[in-house]
Amino acid sequence: MGKILNKRDLTLGIVPARGGSKGIPRKNIRLLDGEPLIAYTIEAAHKSQIDRTIVSSDDNEMIAVARSYGAEVPFKRPAELATDKATSLSVVLHALHFMKTQERFFPDYVVFLQPTSPFRTHLHIDTAINLLKNRPDIEGVTSVVPVSEHPYFVVQMDPGGEIKEYISIENKPLRRQDLPPLYMMSDAVIVVRRRYFDRVNPNDPVLPFQSSIGFEIDRITAMDINKPFDFELCELLMEHRNIRGISQCAWNTDYYSQIHERGMALI
Repeated sequence: MGKILNKRDLTLGIVPARGGSKGIPRKNIRLLDGEPLIAYTIEAAHKSQIDRTIVSSDDNEMIAVARSYGAEVPFKRPAELATDKATSLSVVLHALHFMKTQERFFPDYVVFLQPTSPFRTHLHIDTAINLLKNRPDIEGVTSVVPVSEHPYFVVQMDPGGEIKEYISIENKPLRRQDLPPLYMMSDAVIVVRRRYFDRVNPNDPVLPFQSSIGFEIDRITAMDINKPFDFELCELLMEHRNIRGISQCAWNTDYYSQIHERGMALI
């Protein structure tokens, strides 16, 4: 059981880490620059203002690894919540129910942290939490990243190879610099008021889209490891960072600007 906290504005971090990942088997504990992938998220959570961070896993080895890096693992996730069809919402609701009934812990904010974002730091987590605390009119905050390929340039292609615009509008900009800015949601950081989960339906998302705001992060911070190529790219970025002797926080600010200025952008 974690430490007893008696204060307002309690924050619970939830790190989902099931054992049956398909794209990269056992990816959450695969070593990245000498550390298990999940360790980067646990470390970022510990350095942030999150009061308690728990890992939700169905896998004994992942549970042991998470605990060895200081994360709380107060339960073993039921097998039915660790399948390919299980939703993120079901994982959050299970964790909240356990913390309420078994630990008497009642958070005001829930921080959902996928373990597949190793470049997200405590600074990004705290930014999202503070944004939500300062905006009583919204229910959630999510990290977003500028799209790399604008949908205005997306086409459809039929079996014969004939193409047509996917988005056809009048006066569509033809130059990239004239395109309206668009963003992709990133799972690097999602913060939601706990009260939202008191009224959700089973098919609802973790983030209440109609009452949320985004904050922009760069494409390195937003990296989400789901395929072998993603892991290899992160390894290259980590190696380059280590050669340059750049800290984790600087990596997400100055370094990202440097590699672009030098024409070395890898993403």
